[in-house]
Amino acid sequence: MFVFKLGVYSSLIFYFCSGYLEGFREKYDVDSEINDYEQKENEISRDVPKFTQNRQLLIPDSKVIEEESKIGENFENKSIKIQKRGRLQLCRSLNDTFVGQPNPHYSKIEYCPENVAIVNGIMELTLTPKCGTTVIYNVPFTLGKIEARIKMASGSGAVTAFVMLGEGLRRDEIDIEFVGLDLLNMQSMYYVGGNKVDQTSQFHTKNIDLSLDFHNYAIELLEDRVNWFIDGEIVRTLYKNSESTFPENAGRTTRIGIWDGSKTHGWAGTSDFSDGNKKMYVEWVSIKKYCDFGKYPF
Repeated sequence: MFVFKLGVYSSLIFYFCSGYLEGFREKYDVDSEINDYEQKENEISRDVPKFTQNRQLLIPDSKVIEEESKIGENFENKSIKIQKRGRLQLCRSLNDTFVGQPNPHYSKIEYCPENVAIVNGIMELTLTPKCGTTVIYNVPFTLGKIEARIKMASGSGAVTAFVMLGEGLRRDEIDIEFVGLDLLNMQSMYYVGGNKVDQTSQFHTKNIDLSLDFHNYAIELLEDRVNWFIDGEIVRTLYKNSESTFPENAGRTTRIGIWDGSKTHGWAGTSDFSDGNKKMYVEWVSIKKYCDFGKYPF
């Protein structure tokens, strides 16, 4: 068994798909001399490994399209399902398969870095009596999708979290969480300006013990809705009824972590470490930025 204890070692693969990328030069180091579709396609082909390339997503009114792409050497072939009115395209992504050296510009450990390890290509996050830990990805977007293949932690008090979180004056948040007392359910919730809109979490089950194996979990933030997924299936959709109750500014950071929920023991239970520390496991993390260049040019 080969263990890294120096941080989050990852393979961060960034690419830009075809689209109107003029004006991105300073922010994303895109050559501003690329002015047409054909030149951009040629540039992408030279700079990006073939297995990371994706075709442009063009989404017609009120329809669902499917796009298959192999993402990273350890990723499965899978279908990206997107619901959106109007023109939208995939313009940037991060795919972390925990191979190679980390890039501190795009990922960091918020606290207790000793609780994060890469073991045989799997990221392990550990909850100890001292602390839990959180890995933060800095890939901001207005519209996009985060997805990870996770095995949740079991045991009273252990909370496994996969979160979109905004920053600044309006700290919107969209969550997927699991409590170790309830091994059958994924919980979804959201916050606007730091305030919880759902007074209780919503529960989504596959009627199997989610701590026994890895499953794909995802959150998709669109202009008019939020979708939550388990293993590629939408289990909840939140529609935008007003700006004051919709977490539209949640896409600043992506966070994945484990924490002690003992202070909310009525929900998560009280931690008991008599049988050892609690662990969650992550096979990969994917962050996709969608672009509607008519409304969100940057």
